[in-house]
Amino acid sequence: MVFGCRSGKMYSTTPVVYLLRGNNGSVIESYDAGGIIGNATMNAAKDVFGIDDPSQGVALYRVLDGAKVKTLPVKATKTPRPQQVAFTQDSKIVVSGSDHGIIYMFERRDGSVSKLTTEGTAWVQTVTTANVDGISTIVAANSRDVGTEMSKIYIWKKQSQPLGAAEIIENDTFTLACKNWQEEVLMVKTKDKWQCLDVDMIDSFCQTSPTTAEAEAELKLNH
Repeated sequence: MVFGCRSGKMYSTTPVVYLLRGNNGSVIESYDAGGIIGNATMNAAKDVFGIDDPSQGVALYRVLDGAKVKTLPVKATKTPRPQQVAFTQDSKIVVSGSDHGIIYMFERRDGSVSKLTTEGTAWVQTVTTANVDGISTIVAANSRDVGTEMSKIYIWKKQSQPLGAAEIIENDTFTLACKNWQEEVLMVKTKDKWQCLDVDMIDSFCQTSPTTAEAEAELKLNH
């Protein structure tokens, strides 16, 4: 599937989703998304794809026929901006960022919502999910304008499953209880100060810092 992201337009004046043939890329079907497309995620096995509509929230559709199933509301408190969406726990949970520092977790079937909070109200654009050693994990990051405060990466792991050894650096990891998730802020020590890692810095720090590399191995964040 191909989604016209950000502007919501791709060879059309309306937001369109294209279903393409795998062997030659020809268009099998096209769907009118009915709203701006900021980001998208899909699970073909579960016959569902989700679209971030920055002005409304997460819209869920069936893959089979492109029919819209429901909208999971994420309030825009500022000028609407795209934020990433992702599925977790075998697509039972839909995860979305926001423009006010909250990560929303929706039950896909009934739309009930839980919230994970960051330290402030900064825009949370980057959201992804993973299964790390059988533990459902959500990773999110703040997005800020260039030259302003540093961005941070937040990691939540479901507490109902064994956490194991997950401290990044001893005595410099903090956790916040939020329903049944544990949050960690990924940090490394560089020279005389502590610095929050952004996504692009992780690989370079792992190559030069044994402490960070060991922490990375413990978390097994294999991208």
